[in-house]
Amino acid sequence: MKKILMGLVIGVTSLVSIHASAGYSGLAKILTIQPHAGDRVFIKTETHNEAPSCAQNLQEWAIDISTESGKAFYAAVLAAASQNKPVEVHGSHNCTNWPDREDVLFIVVPF
Repeated sequence: MKKILMGLVIGVTSLVSIHASAGYSGLAKILTIQPHAGDRVFIKTETHNEAPSCAQNLQEWAIDISTESGKAFYAAVLAAASQNKPVEVHGSHNCTNWPDREDVLFIVVPF
């Protein structure tokens, strides 16, 4: 039991550490949605806090829509934008989808 609890504590601590170092938008309006060649979509939000150093295009995020999660992110962004709803974007602290924009880890659309 102690090993299981210790494993959970380490796992949760790791997730909190990852989240704390990754970028996030806070609740922000979507300013632009830019589908791009190569299965990528860029979104620009009003804010982008704690962006990684690779994210030179501040306020912008990159989504890979060739993946199932990327398709879900894109659908959430389109739904929010069409209803003029703000979103909360959380980044992965990486720029693998595009060299100067942070990858999206998850998106929250409050309704």
